Amino acid sequence: MAFTVSNLRPDRSGGDRRGKQEPNGAKPTDAELLPLPNRPRATFAMKDLTSSTAIWTKGVLFLFLGTAAGAILLLETRSLRSAVLLAITVWAFCRAY
Repeated sequence: MAFTVSNLRPDRSGGDRRGKQEPNGAKPTDAELLPLPNRPRATFAMKDLTSSTAIWTKGVLFLFLGTAAGAILLLETRSLRSAVLLAITVWAFCRAY
């Protein structure tokens, strides 16, 4: 069964969908007619990142991205106030994480 947006949404009508047609004219599949708890679920789980090379690469890329974004912001505004607000924002988000 191909998972599409229409069949991943729960049926909120409260009734049976037998005999009903989708807006595009297609009839519901057998899986869509099953009660919600018995429907197959589409799960897309990612594996944990375990490679130290991949972890370092990801860290360096995020560091570059943050540095570039901060530099562009400071170059556009060129004010001490913006620099302080940017530093507070970065600090606050690091603390929230």
